[in-house]
Amino acid sequence: MESKNSVEEYDLFLIFPFYFYILKNTAMRSSFAFIVLLTILLACKQRVMSEAELENKLIKAMQDYLDKTGKKDAVYKVEDVIFYSDQERKLYNCEFHVNVKANAVKLDTTGIMKADISNDFNKVIRKQ
Repeated sequence: MESKNSVEEYDLFLIFPFYFYILKNTAMRSSFAFIVLLTILLACKQRVMSEAELENKLIKAMQDYLDKTGKKDAVYKVEDVIFYSDQERKLYNCEFHVNVKANAVKLDTTGIMKADISNDFNKVIRKQ
């Protein structure tokens, strides 16, 4: 009569034959572990954005915020951004040049708006 352990091993061998081959072979075991660790390290590496990509994401975050919270009779267009990355608070201190067109009073002006934007670009805290 076969032991329960050998039956489970046999069932697993049918499902994962390559896995058992690697575990049985000592030389393959260390190289397999190395490949798995290397894959995990490369997959978890944070992607570094270029300055242009970062500026575009900050402008998009502010544009979305103004579209949601701005006055309905005004049209906002974020033109450019000057920013500083605050690593302690994990956000960007930003100064935007924004063109505002208000249809009701026939106003067209460009002004400066300041805001803090979180590192994940989801939260905008307007300061001015």
